[in-house]
Amino acid sequence: MEAQAQAEPAPKTSTLLQQQLCEAALYVSGRPLDFKTIGSVIGARSEEKIRSIARAISERYASMDSPVQVLELPDGRFVMQLRPEFVKNVRKLKTADFPVARSACQRQTCLPAR
Repeated sequence: MEAQAQAEPAPKTSTLLQQQLCEAALYVSGRPLDFKTIGSVIGARSEEKIRSIARAISERYASMDSPVQVLELPDGRFVMQLRPEFVKNVRKLKTADFPVARSACQRQTCLPAR
């Protein structure tokens, strides 16, 4: 009985799950997402809450000094992309099948679109 209790993962908090869903949405979309789109994925309506969650993800990536960044664009949308200084080194690995690589490489901070 004790082994079963240890094998079960701890339940995720609502906020943790929302952060994970937001991060997954930004990753898989390969494009900037507005707060309404993110909200529909994470099950939130409050613009303040949605922005807070997306900003927390952005801060986490920044604190890890990751080659991936989450940016809040001037129009309020959020996007996950490679930091510009890493693009040159991984350009040859870009594939059409990988949406984040494709979209990140089309942004002005990365590679020009073909």
